[in-house]
Amino acid sequence: MILFFSTGKTGFALALGLFAGLTFARQNLIITAPMFVVAGMVFLDSWWTMMFLAVPPVVFAVLYFLYTRFKKNVPVWAVVFCTLISALAESVTRLLLFGDGLRFALTVVLSVVFALCCTNACYAVLIRGIKCRFTLDEHICTAIFAVAFAYACHGVSVYGFNLYFLILPFVIMCFAYGGSGRNAILVSVLFSLGAVLNSFNFSLVGVSVLLGFIVTALTSFHRFIPAVSMAVLMIGFWLLKIGDLGYQGAVMTLIGGFAYGFLPRDIRSKFPRPSRDKAESLCAMVNRDRTNLSNRLLSVSDVFLDLAEQLDDEDNDKNPYTAKRLSKEIAKNYCGKCSERQKCFSALGGDTSSVLEGMCEATLTRNKATILDVPNFISSRCIKTHNLISVINNAGEAYKSKIAGSRELFNCKKTMSAQFAGMSLVLESLSKECGKNLTFGGDVEERIENELMKHNIVATETVVAGKGASSRVALTVRDVDVEKTMLTKTVSNCLQNPYVIEKVTDRGEEKTVHLVTAPVFQVAYGVAEKRRDGEEVSGDSMAVLSPSMNKRIFALSDGMGSGEKASIASKKSLSMIENFYRAGFEEGLILSLVNQLLCLVSEDNFSALDIAVVDLALGGVDVIKMGAASGFILRKSAVEVLRADTPPLGIVDRIAPTTARHQLYDGDMLVLATDGVVDALGENGVVDVVDEAHTTNPQTLADKLLLGALSRGAEDDCTVLVLRILAI
Repeated sequence: MILFFSTGKTGFALALGLFAGLTFARQNLIITAPMFVVAGMVFLDSWWTMMFLAVPPVVFAVLYFLYTRFKKNVPVWAVVFCTLISALAESVTRLLLFGDGLRFALTVVLSVVFALCCTNACYAVLIRGIKCRFTLDEHICTAIFAVAFAYACHGVSVYGFNLYFLILPFVIMCFAYGGSGRNAILVSVLFSLGAVLNSFNFSLVGVSVLLGFIVTALTSFHRFIPAVSMAVLMIGFWLLKIGDLGYQGAVMTLIGGFAYGFLPRDIRSKFPRPSRDKAESLCAMVNRDRTNLSNRLLSVSDVFLDLAEQLDDEDNDKNPYTAKRLSKEIAKNYCGKCSERQKCFSALGGDTSSVLEGMCEATLTRNKATILDVPNFISSRCIKTHNLISVINNAGEAYKSKIAGSRELFNCKKTMSAQFAGMSLVLESLSKECGKNLTFGGDVEERIENELMKHNIVATETVVAGKGASSRVALTVRDVDVEKTMLTKTVSNCLQNPYVIEKVTDRGEEKTVHLVTAPVFQVAYGVAEKRRDGEEVSGDSMAVLSPSMNKRIFALSDGMGSGEKASIASKKSLSMIENFYRAGFEEGLILSLVNQLLCLVSEDNFSALDIAVVDLALGGVDVIKMGAASGFILRKSAVEVLRADTPPLGIVDRIAPTTARHQLYDGDMLVLATDGVVDALGENGVVDVVDEAHTTNPQTLADKLLLGALSRGAEDDCTVLVLRILAI
């Protein structure tokens, strides 16, 4: 701002535009405002003009206070409007006092135009960073700013030592070593234009461009060599009297070049933009780490699978507490201590376990052994028959307790086995997900970024994961680019798949837009329900889940009976199912686990279950039934009945649900209902109601089916769920 104020009549306008740009780029107003005022006080020549130096800080402070109060981002038009107000305050006063209309118009127009350029240039450099690619308008605005800056620099000259020749080599070397030779030459051209506007010395264009070519040609050497070469060239211009240059230009050029050469490495490293090769190397490193993580997850999955197989071993199902084992223990611990044991053992050629096995079998199966179960061998020889029967019965009671514990342990092992198997599948799924390679910094990402740039959308980071219909894209863009429709269209065209925005995450000054492949179908649904008369709650429950953009899950549970108890049973089933689905378990495993858990919790905790998993990308639907009433697929020319032969959840601990996949097309409908509706109407009655309804509205059809069931005397809880598939 000091440089701009030093340019004379245009100084206030240029400094005001830069102040507006810095303020828009979220630079601290407490710092920039005093800098603006102090710079103006140094160079402005009248006290009344200095009074207007306080106007821009006050106007912009009010603007940012209002937008901060309402938690809104300050738009560009508001900054430009405040610049216009600030310029008018000084220009109108000058017009009224001196009648300088040309000065008035120049100040107002230049302030507004330069403020617009500075807002774009400062945002691109200070907010997004110079490493990010610029849009076309940002390139133009930055070029105009460079010309104005060079114009101001050339106006500062002390004893022939011109600031322009200090800044020019420094900037050229920054772009030559940090960017490309083409950019260095372009900067030299822009700076020369600014110098020409200030001095009207057109030979400066050739001098400046030649300096740019010298640096570009020598970038492969040490950075001090181009600095010395530029100084030597300037000495030649001085000796040849080209461009009215003196020895001061050579001195300033040498200082500017050495100033860049002495910059620390960490500062110089901030100028270049990362190359695609570095990005590809980083991508390879990230994918290698993802592959390692995938392998580790797969190994952990194998561990859980081994545990599941170990717990599900067939030997675990064998009962160790048998009648044969009990008879051996009685023969050893009772008969073996009898004083007459030798008679029995000699006659049998061994211990008495073989003749006691029948009595032990009786106490285990009939709860008690009696005198009738005593074999002739024992009754004819044993003098303690009644005592023997008592011992066997007591031992049998202890055995039966152990058998019950063994069965409980067996059930626990089976449940744990199923859970470990489920964890194995989840980890395997995560392993496959992590195993998908990410791509960034490659040709695909560069093509996306270039195409987005054509629509003034700046993507500072682009990541593509997966391929085809399962691919995902993440773009980091400016706030103003998120709502642009060309964002999704451009990505879809580049990847040849339709994409939609799944979510947007905040990253401070920017947003990350996550895109997934767009669903081909949508699903509309209607629900109609009525609880049983006299009950406060319905025993039926329904849940709708959206695990992903392309999947919808509809679950209908009918608790056995009615009222609060049935309602608790059905909600408990759906709650467990919902949590398992969110955890990523497979459908068949989910129902198996829920079934076993319900069996273990309590008796009489039964639930009939209907689940429809709709694939919006392919139009398929997986219908899963356990003890549920018949379902119906309504096509344009036919009605397909879906039946299930499995009992409800919670009755039998080992059961496989009835699962079938059906392909649905645009306009097809799926009807799921609890037994209160289907039992009242019957399968043929449901078809008749559908034929009579003549509707494609799922809610209307659900209402008509419920009314039809009630008109035929339905007394149980009734719930109807109707889905309709629609092509997008």
